[in-house]
Amino acid sequence: MRKTVCALAACAIACLSLFVGAYAGESEASLLGQVETDAGTVRFGYRTVSVETGAVNTDAWAELRGADGGLVWERTIGGSSMDECRAALAMDGGRVALLLWTVSKDGDMDGNEADGQYNIRHTALVTMVDESGETLWRSFAVPAPGFATSLARCDGGLLLYGERSDGDLAYYPCLIRFDADGGILFDRAYPDSKGFAICVATALSDGDFLLVGRAMEPIPGTNFHTSDGVAARFDGQGERRWEQKFGIREYDGLYGAAEAEDGSLYVCGAAADSIFALSGEGGALGWLLKLDRDGNTLWERTAGMPWGGVFETVTARADGTVAAEGYTFRDGRKIPWQMLFGASGDALPEAPR
Repeated sequence: MRKTVCALAACAIACLSLFVGAYAGESEASLLGQVETDAGTVRFGYRTVSVETGAVNTDAWAELRGADGGLVWERTIGGSSMDECRAALAMDGGRVALLLWTVSKDGDMDGNEADGQYNIRHTALVTMVDESGETLWRSFAVPAPGFATSLARCDGGLLLYGERSDGDLAYYPCLIRFDADGGILFDRAYPDSKGFAICVATALSDGDFLLVGRAMEPIPGTNFHTSDGVAARFDGQGERRWEQKFGIREYDGLYGAAEAEDGSLYVCGAAADSIFALSGEGGALGWLLKLDRDGNTLWERTAGMPWGGVFETVTARADGTVAAEGYTFRDGRKIPWQMLFGASGDALPEAPR
């Protein structure tokens, strides 16, 4: 059975901005997300070190809490400006990969200085820590100007994915692959795919990667855009094999992917009339597609009316069925939702949970 690596979504930017008080040590901390590991819960974000007129100094912050809530380890990393921990990923052997955003230009976060362009100059620093929170390695990558959004496991190492820009705010995807010791195996950008926002990366059985997300097109004369779902397959060296767009409504996106035993691919997401429809009843449909190895559509299905819904993850099961999970709406509330499909796309009874 092949399962999607969509647990990545849990390590992507959560932006919860919660004050965590009792867990924050002696200074304030803001929680941006958390991930579950075999040893407990890794929480990450930043600590506010100082606030002065026109300047805020924050340090990247992460901690591991055991099953009983006790503190196992805590790490803060930072210099004289804005540093944050934006994602975490559980690895084997109790290791945890941390994705840090920093304004450092050389990877020395102990003495970095602000450059006045924090919102458009995010530099990525990947830090691997052991089961005690001690640093095993750091690797400095520069996807700026742009955004490093998340990490995926990759043959003992990591795949960093995000978006870059030429400075015109028209972003395109980038991939950086690290080996098990933090060495950079490749650093690739794809400027001919402008508007492609990556939502998740999935490692495939033959060593390829499947990236899915949204391909956005501005609406002339407005601050809004339309979007199609997009999927792209890359080999282990970052060479793109194919890229396909899919769309049935005005604002479509793909958020999850999985590989079946026969090598076919499932991608899921939502088809909506606008971005606002993703958070209200009746405005979006859960969307599931089955693709062949080359990205051609074998079938597609939508579900969720009359309440609306979004599929966020998909799992190809050993018995040939496919489980798509996400959320639907009832009485204005967002509730968990799962639907099962047969290998030919026939819908089995849906099961809100």
